[in-house]
Amino acid sequence: MEAARRHKGLLMLVLLAGTAAAALLSLCVGSVSLSLGEVTAALLGRGQGVSGSIVLYARLPRMLAALVCGCALAVGGVIIQGVLGNPLAGPNLIGVNAGAGLGAILCSALLPASMTAVPAAAFAGALCACVLVYTLARQTGASRITLVLAGVAISSI
Repeated sequence: MEAARRHKGLLMLVLLAGTAAAALLSLCVGSVSLSLGEVTAALLGRGQGVSGSIVLYARLPRMLAALVCGCALAVGGVIIQGVLGNPLAGPNLIGVNAGAGLGAILCSALLPASMTAVPAAAFAGALCACVLVYTLARQTGASRITLVLAGVAISSI
């Protein structure tokens, strides 16, 4: 038991180091390649000229947004797996992906000039799909199987 806990701790450490390395690499690689020294100088506030601006105003916000979004997706997946009691469950199983896609497509079709509204419409579509699945499952007896079947039905529609 202790060995398994130690292996999990080591695996988490390796994954954390890999994430940090990928995040640092994302700050260095792009249409303008930057050295590790330039990136470090920009992060420490000593970046000069274009390289500092690229890191601070373009790459760093994108990298942080990607990390936050990845964390949010992981938490959402864990919640769905815990609620459904299935380690293979995901958002696509209960119609979240289909609802988000429908919201994005409707926004793109109805408001083609407003591309900034697409993420909000995708979120609203996913939320509506979740509410609809939950309502259907609750009215027919909220069991795990009912929730999954309602999600598959909404996803198919």
